[in-house]
Amino acid sequence: MVKLPTSARMNTRGASRIPGNATCSTISHIVSFSVSGGPTVFNFSAVSSTVRMEAAIQAWVATGATVQQAEPDPGNDGIFFVGYKVTGPTAGVWHYDYAVFNMNLDRAIHPSKLFFQVFRRI
Repeated sequence: MVKLPTSARMNTRGASRIPGNATCSTISHIVSFSVSGGPTVFNFSAVSSTVRMEAAIQAWVATGATVQQAEPDPGNDGIFFVGYKVTGPTAGVWHYDYAVFNMNLDRAIHPSKLFFQVFRRI
């Protein structure tokens, strides 16, 4: 059985559409919540004000993550973000988290592969 944390923080993303704006038709906003309770009933309490015009992945930066914005065709298409965070070692084990967020890129993000080399401590 998975042990759930007694408290956590969650960032939510909302979006609003702007009629008549073809290249940037979605405006994103984020709100952070404190999550407690469980395992069947959870409580959510807002711990921040709404931040408008910002991708939810940007809230991850406050935890030590690195987030980069990319705009492959400036002025003609939208943007996307790639983020990563490395933590550890805990008992000699590193933890790697990666996230890709397509904010409003019409051409989408095609499948990608990450290659890893595994090293052992001798």
